[in-house]
Amino acid sequence: EGVNEHLENLDNGGFKVEYEDVVKLGQSDIVLQNTYVDRINGNKTTKVDPNNIFSHTFTFQEAVQKLTDRNAVDIRILMIKEVRGGPDLTLATSEETCICNPTWFGCVGIFSIRYLGQWSYHKNVFAHELGRHAWHGCA
Repeated sequence: EGVNEHLENLDNGGFKVEYEDVVKLGQSDIVLQNTYVDRINGNKTTKVDPNNIFSHTFTFQEAVQKLTDRNAVDIRILMIKEVRGGPDLTLATSEETCICNPTWFGCVGIFSIRYLGQWSYHKNVFAHELGRHAWHGCA
């Protein structure tokens, strides 16, 4: 709810996050690999690091890109236990411009959750990722 309060204030009436089904990663068609192409580090093939949110991002995104129905939804969100890894203690990531550009990289958002019983704790960060990055250029 808190995320939508922010997203509704974007240009042209903004948007809302709605979902029909929440599926655990292990019960989905998404298959994560042990390595990924690190687009931040010169496109080097890199071993997955569970303590780095960018590792989660690229691994999840590459798996989404392989789905035959990758554009069946606007964005796929991966919720993980809070990871404060990477060069700048990033809490959430998303692919820029992906909601309006389905031929771009897979449209994903990765949100690290500090308190499993209170997912909205970082609602401002999540709204920023969706509104400033994934939605960017859509209006």
